[in-house]
Amino acid sequence: RYVCKKCGKIKDMDTFLHQKELQHTKYVHCDDTEITEVLYFNKENTDENMQIPIKEPIVNHDSLCDFSVGSIIAKQYKILELFWKSGLYKVYLARDIHSGIFYSMKVYDEKIRHNPLYHKLMKDIEAMAKFHHPAIQRIRDVLTFQQHMIIIQEYVEGVTLSDIVKKNGVQDVKNVVEWGKQLCDGLQYLHTCNPPYIHCDVKPANIILMSNGRLKLIDLWNMREIHSPKNKDIILVTKGYAPTEQYTGENLDAKADIFALGMTMHYLLTGIDPTKPPYTVKPIREWNPELPKKLEKIICKCTEVKPKNRYQSCEEILKDLNKIKIIDNKNFFEKLFYKK
Repeated sequence: RYVCKKCGKIKDMDTFLHQKELQHTKYVHCDDTEITEVLYFNKENTDENMQIPIKEPIVNHDSLCDFSVGSIIAKQYKILELFWKSGLYKVYLARDIHSGIFYSMKVYDEKIRHNPLYHKLMKDIEAMAKFHHPAIQRIRDVLTFQQHMIIIQEYVEGVTLSDIVKKNGVQDVKNVVEWGKQLCDGLQYLHTCNPPYIHCDVKPANIILMSNGRLKLIDLWNMREIHSPKNKDIILVTKGYAPTEQYTGENLDAKADIFALGMTMHYLLTGIDPTKPPYTVKPIREWNPELPKKLEKIICKCTEVKPKNRYQSCEEILKDLNKIKIIDNKNFFEKLFYKK
């Protein structure tokens, strides 16, 4: 038997020799270059999923600058895969070699310190480190390594709501109402923190459905402090999900996220992508007359053009979502006599 250098799991040598390549997770593959130590066990007494301390490769941390796969950062986080890269940063999947827990590692280029956004970034990191809510991605650690700033975040495994719609089509009312409640809870938390914040980029691509049925809001890097004079500096918007006032950045408050939440629920129920022409929003029952009138009313109020006509808080939306009664199609009489 052998130990995979990347994940530390014990694998069968016989299986490996026959298959030549053994995929034990959806992220990495074991091959002959990954065997670091061969161990012999009583097969009947070995837990296939156990993780054990393994011999890590010797890495000269002073000379390592490329953050290549297999490198160990700060003697704790091992890089497993490159997820994403842009001009200023790269995002990796990493594993804590002591606990075995997976994390998302965001590595900023050393030039970030000379970027005008640097001070905002540091302020956001300080704020996000204090967030503690099941619907919001958390920050575990912030490191400085070889002039690079590294942010260690909770790794959220799941599927984005945008990918779910692309793959499976429009979603059931029951799911959308439940997801709406979870998002209201998470956004209300942000909006009532001290100081309060707005996400500013709520959309299906930034919402992950995990295997336990819970949602997680990610990508909070565009968030702004409510009533902050720096709100007018907002540039990044997602057309179709951002309200008109977000384009100027003036007088932004919770109602900007409320608009985006309404557009998100609209997309989940209709499959109509607001980021594509003609950029118009029709009531959901014009797409599907079977959808509940109460839910249509909620979404229409969320997506009013004028902020004053929208819900004033996510708490108000949550109260109305709780009033929606989901009819079981199997209950014929209830469906026949209950008015949506």
